[in-house]
Amino acid sequence: MFNIDFTFLWTLFNLLLLFFILKKVLFGRIGAYMEKRAQKIADEYQRAGRERAEAKALLDSYNEKVQEAAAEGDALIKQARKAADAESARIIAGAKSEAARIIEDARRQIQNEQQAASVAFKAHTATLALAIAGRILRHKLNADDDRLLAERMLREIGDMGGR
Repeated sequence: MFNIDFTFLWTLFNLLLLFFILKKVLFGRIGAYMEKRAQKIADEYQRAGRERAEAKALLDSYNEKVQEAAAEGDALIKQARKAADAESARIIAGAKSEAARIIEDARRQIQNEQQAASVAFKAHTATLALAIAGRILRHKLNADDDRLLAERMLREIGDMGGR
């Protein structure tokens, strides 16, 4: 059945010799290379994990800063609106005050003009009265007519002055 001859032994010896030589020369280097490669891959995974954690921390920090900036921006906008409202109220109050002053000045000016017109009217009336009196005096009247005419004129002038 199983017959061992010299060729078989010689082949087996060559095979074992080749295996030991390859193991010593080639497999050792390949094993060392594979070990270094495996360590390098493991180091890369660790480094990638650290970088991922750092990136997540940076992202969280960035998101926090964005939220803080948004809150600060909202606060600035509210403050600016409040200042604008205050300034608007101040301007409106000033405008109302100025309008009231202008209206009061206009009323005073109207009163002054009415008084001036009244004085001018009275002066004109007096001038007319004197002109009428001058015409009447040209006509000779008796003392009773003069007295009645003078009383009537004084009464009419007094009525005009009261208006």
